[in-house]
Amino acid sequence: RIQGIGSTCQSQVWAEFDDGARMRLTGDPAITVTVEDTTVATTTTAGKLTASTPGSTTVHAVLLNQGTEVVAGERVIQIDAQP
Repeated sequence: RIQGIGSTCQSQVWAEFDDGARMRLTGDPAITVTVEDTTVATTTTAGKLTASTPGSTTVHAVLLNQGTEVVAGERVIQIDAQP
């Protein structure tokens, strides 16, 4: 949830493996972050999100290895008008 139009936050990207181990991938240059509805929020490819208007949108993160998608995930975020 991002509260307040114009507010920003850094998305957090984690990998979860079959054995239950987790690895933080936030900031990895092989990760690309996008949003479905850019009228609600925008993002840099590194995952810095900016709230544009109240609503919800899906944030996608993709890990690429030499241009091939290795793994991907998504999460719905909510944008509130007031902080």
